[in-house]
Amino acid sequence: MDVHTFMTALTVRVVWCCHIHLLHIFVLFHSPHLMPMSSLSDVASAAAASSQVDAAVASPAQPAAATPTSASASDSSSSPSSSQPSSSISTLPAHNAIYKQQSYWDERFSKEEKYEWLSGYSSIRSLLRSLLRESDRILHVGCGNSELGRELYMDGFKRLTNIDYSATVTHAQRQRNKDCPDMDWQVMNMESLQFPTGSFDVVLDKCALDALVVDEGDPWGPRAEVREQVDRVLSEVSRVLKPEGGKFIQISFGQPIHRLKNYLEYEKYGWEVTVQNWSDSHVDESVEGSAADGSNTSSGASSSSSSFGFFLYTCTRTTDTARLTKIYEEKRRRREEEEERLRLYEEQQRKAMESDDDDERQGQKLFAMDL
Repeated sequence: MDVHTFMTALTVRVVWCCHIHLLHIFVLFHSPHLMPMSSLSDVASAAAASSQVDAAVASPAQPAAATPTSASASDSSSSPSSSQPSSSISTLPAHNAIYKQQSYWDERFSKEEKYEWLSGYSSIRSLLRSLLRESDRILHVGCGNSELGRELYMDGFKRLTNIDYSATVTHAQRQRNKDCPDMDWQVMNMESLQFPTGSFDVVLDKCALDALVVDEGDPWGPRAEVREQVDRVLSEVSRVLKPEGGKFIQISFGQPIHRLKNYLEYEKYGWEVTVQNWSDSHVDESVEGSAADGSNTSSGASSSSSSFGFFLYTCTRTTDTARLTKIYEEKRRRREEEEERLRLYEEQQRKAMESDDDDERQGQKLFAMDL
């Protein structure tokens, strides 16, 4: 290889590398749903920054979504009580793993009146109403200080039980929602649900499971301890659901490519999973800005252009084991094919890089000889 050929090959390689990096940047900025959410704190911080911008342009009747509230907040009328102390976004932990510590949540809940992960009820109302019946018995796991339970109750879903392992927040929620006499609040761990088998039509989770996987490590191969903990939760969820038609509805940051393969899509849970991509920009006008008497109130999304994408997973129980087995066999076959295609592609890329390296080394030798 002469010097001219070597320099030409080197230039082509540099241009190719720059092209790949620019393509990655384009995908990240123009496809936010493909961008990996490395932590809850990353997204919550982004939500806080976004809400500060939204607040400058939103009217009092259109508060920004996913922001902690205080007694002076413009949407305080949506809460039955706004006299309790509230915290700011500074309550976010220094490390993701702290989200799994009950002491963190107890301290945070003692300072913060309410906080909506992902979005308020107004953004997901149409989705939930398409999946729920007012006669359903609903279990809301990891309720925290979200207004979701109250807003569902005010929207006609009266058979509602909310659980959280923090006694601090369940006591506060019970006190704030005294005007919802049929709604239940219990201190309970998701890993050990104290309910009879098949006792709920729906189990609802908004970001509770996300808090369990913050320290999963590599999302392509999560830590065994995290998988086992999530498995305990999902096994309990499956158990308390009605075996035919019972639904586990999960509203999550988790991307399907990881959430399905790592956690949800396992035949032993006895359910079939569907996924919907959603955004907090979907505001239901029949809920947003409702009367201050508590009916159909919402701490929902702002109508501004800022929005966050998230996913709604619906896991529907079925007793048709033959059909379920067929579904999961097909999923396994497709995954194996995808993994094999990926393996072959990576092997091709490795060989191409090795060939380029050989050419480059040969070119360097020729260049040195010419000198």
